[in-house]
Amino acid sequence: GFHASGVLSKATSLNAGFYAFFASAIVSVATPVLAQARHGNRSVADGYRHAIVVMAALQWLFFGTMAITAPELVFVLFGDQWHDAVPVLQIGAFQGMLWAPFMLCTALLTACGAAGPQLRINLVYAMVLIACLAVGASYSLLAAAALTVVANLVRLALFSVATKQVSGISTRSVIRGLGRSANVCAFAITLGFAVRFLLVSMGYAPWIVLIGTGVAAVGGFLAAAVAVRHPLIAELRKAYAAVSNVTGQPRG
Repeated sequence: GFHASGVLSKATSLNAGFYAFFASAIVSVATPVLAQARHGNRSVADGYRHAIVVMAALQWLFFGTMAITAPELVFVLFGDQWHDAVPVLQIGAFQGMLWAPFMLCTALLTACGAAGPQLRINLVYAMVLIACLAVGASYSLLAAAALTVVANLVRLALFSVATKQVSGISTRSVIRGLGRSANVCAFAITLGFAVRFLLVSMGYAPWIVLIGTGVAAVGGFLAAAVAVRHPLIAELRKAYAAVSNVTGQPRG
C-alpha cells in the first residue's frame, strides 16, 4: 500500500544518504588510486586492506549509531506518524554494517578491469532481490525488508569470490585485519547505547537524546581510536596537516 511505500522510502532515504554523500566519494577516489597501483606493478592488497580498515570503522560507527537512535531519528526528521519506519531503518543499518568490509569491492574490480564479473553480480543480485521482495511483500513490509538481507548476503558472497579470483585478496584476510576497528566501534556504540538509555529513562526530548547519543558515540570512538592507535587517527592527522599547510600559506 501507499503507507508501506512511504515508510520504505523514508527508511531507505536515510540509509542511502551515507552512500550518496560519503561512500560514493571514497569509491570515486579509490578506483583510480587502485588502478594506478596495479598498472605500476605495486601492491594493491596492502592499500586496499588499509583503506578498508579506516573506512569500516567510520561505516560501523555511522550505522551502529543510526541503529540505536532510529526511534529518535525518525521522530525528529519525519514525525511520530512514521514510527513504522524504525525497524526498517534498523534493518538497513544492519545491512550497512555488513557491507563495510566489502565497501571498496566495486572500486577494486573496476581498477582491475573486471567489468564482466560486476555485471553478473548485479544481475544475480537484482533477481534475488526482486524474489525476496515479492515473497516478503506478500506478508508485510517488515518481512520484505528482512528478506532483503538475504539478497545482500548473496551479493556479498559473490563479491567475495570475484575479488579473490581477480585480485587474490580474500575476504578472510580483510576481516582478520578489522579487529581494532571492531573493538573501537563496539566501545563507541556501547557507550552511545548507555547514554541513550539514561537520557530516555530521564524523559528528555527525542532531539536531546539523539544529539547526546551521537556526541557520546563519536567521543567514545575517538577516545578508543587514540587509545588503540587506530590507523584512522594517523589519517586524520595527515588531513589536518594538509589543511593547515594550505590555509597557512600567504595569499598573494
